[in-house]
Amino acid sequence: MAEPKIFISYSPNDLAVVEQLEAALKARGFEPLVNRERTFASIDLWPSIEALITKADTMVVVLSPFVLGNPIFQKEVEIAASLNKRFVSIVRRGVTNNLVPEPLRDHKFIRCDDDAHFDDTVAKLAEALNADIDWIRRHTELSAEARRWEKTGKPRSLLLRAPVLEAAEHWIARRPNVAPLPTEATQEFITASRNAAMRKQNILMRVLTAALIVALGLVAFLYSQQNEARQRLEAAIERLTALEKGLGIAEKNEAQAKDQSQKADEQRRVTEQQRDDAVARLGIAEKNEAEANEQLQKAVAGLKEEERRRGIAEGNEAQAKEQLQITAEKLKNADQQVKDLKEQLDRAQQSPPTAPPPDKQ
Repeated sequence: MAEPKIFISYSPNDLAVVEQLEAALKARGFEPLVNRERTFASIDLWPSIEALITKADTMVVVLSPFVLGNPIFQKEVEIAASLNKRFVSIVRRGVTNNLVPEPLRDHKFIRCDDDAHFDDTVAKLAEALNADIDWIRRHTELSAEARRWEKTGKPRSLLLRAPVLEAAEHWIARRPNVAPLPTEATQEFITASRNAAMRKQNILMRVLTAALIVALGLVAFLYSQQNEARQRLEAAIERLTALEKGLGIAEKNEAQAKDQSQKADEQRRVTEQQRDDAVARLGIAEKNEAEANEQLQKAVAGLKEEERRRGIAEGNEAQAKEQLQITAEKLKNADQQVKDLKEQLDRAQQSPPTAPPPDKQ
């Protein structure tokens, strides 16, 4: 943090005490600003003197009979008063009150006419200079900014902006009772900054309002598009559901057809097995028939042989007849079996199995 700047105004006759004050203030953390050129004829020095007073936070005046009539002293006080600087007067020797410049009359006076109590004087001076120092330093800063703004034609680019503007307005509102008033330039500077901020805010509000209207229109359009998209989506979902339902029915029909086909294949295999069994049995029956025919032929041959030998062995006739009857019965049974097997074979061949058609949903 920079040291508080203190401008000291004095008479050359009091230079010794000024040098003591300068050293003491430096030791206490202040930055004394002393103009050692005290000749009024040096006109070229006034801009630098005015610059020193402008950047000073407080003006310390060393009052003595010598200084009251000094034109340089009078000019320095006028400059400081125009900037609403805080004054602290060090009374070195007795002075008449009505001779003291008016800007100094309502400010603090500290007596310094006893060198034995110089340290006490410096302590009182430091206490006075540190009082409300933060507010005083901001007074100096804003005053300098206002003067620069004023001297450059009051450009908008130098105006305060948030949050510095709010801090400056708060600074004015909390001015200590004994602190100097902000200069007219400072007040105008802050007011102009607030007006510019309000204009900018109004423009911003209009832009935001227009943007809001556009945004609302866009939202309405997007909402309409969203509804249309939702309707299309619902229609697509309905179509997809119908397709899935149809696919499910088709898959179900396909499964039923496959099941019926499997059943038909199974039935066909059973029928074929039955046919194969019938053919096998037919083969057996035909074999039996052949055997029976062979036996019949043998029987007939035997009968003939028997008849031929009838006369020779009548005892064998009865046996031949019985055997003939048995053979005839077998032949009859074989014929019936052949007939039954042929009927079964004819039925199996005339009605081959077919798969039933799938159910329609």
